[in-house]
Amino acid sequence: MKKIIASIICAISLISSCNLNNYVYASENEKSLTQIEEAEINKRMNEYYQQNENTMVDFHLLEKIDEPANEQERQAIQQEIAKIDYDMKSSDKSGISTRDLSPNAPTGTNNISHTYFASGDMILVHDGYCTYGYWRHAGLYDKYYDNFITATPSQGMTRQTWTKMHGYDEAIGITTYKYISGNGDVVTYARTLLSKQIPYSIQNANKSSINYMYCSLVAWKSWEQGTKGKTTTTIPVGGEYYTVNYLEIDNNQGTFCLPDDISVQNSSVTKRFAWSD
Repeated sequence: MKKIIASIICAISLISSCNLNNYVYASENEKSLTQIEEAEINKRMNEYYQQNENTMVDFHLLEKIDEPANEQERQAIQQEIAKIDYDMKSSDKSGISTRDLSPNAPTGTNNISHTYFASGDMILVHDGYCTYGYWRHAGLYDKYYDNFITATPSQGMTRQTWTKMHGYDEAIGITTYKYISGNGDVVTYARTLLSKQIPYSIQNANKSSINYMYCSLVAWKSWEQGTKGKTTTTIPVGGEYYTVNYLEIDNNQGTFCLPDDISVQNSSVTKRFAWSD
């Protein structure tokens, strides 16, 4: 999957990068990034995939999780899941200076703006190397409380502050083309998940249940259930198309919905609108 995303990013990175301010966010007139900002993000992500291609998780293998061909393949799948689990746990430490971001040390903080975040928008953060993608953590914004609903290994379902999200080297805001003004049902469902005190797990979680959660699955499940029966999404699969009765924010539509799956620039559903490094 990551090779596919990388090729998409490479294809749309037509604008050369330039020096950018450390504080970048959408213009007041339009909730979106400029072409130059989009190109710089695509460039960074594409370079990241190319540099780490041989050590990142094999997502094609993970898609066989429900029907492994043999015991050897089943064990290989579990090893790939363990990589994701380890890296997600490294995102959970309380302080930027103590987090294990091996092999790369933390490189800074970000100052992403609160201004254009509406309820239901998502934040993705990057810092150091991560086996499952460029963006290592995600949260769903709850405007009423001015914080993010997510899931972490140490707390399960929880809320995280702007201060926490500013403690990563880079952050990006993701919204949707529909329900841009903040869909109450999406956040209401996320609050329901929070109230259930659902434990964290990447190995046991799946899209069809709420027995376990991880950060970006919280966002996916909230958008699935919060928009169910209120809209449709047409999804390309193997050269054909089918329609679901909710807003599908997973641009890969795979077994897992990881932060990178939400961040694809040319998606017809999700849209980047704020960025800071």
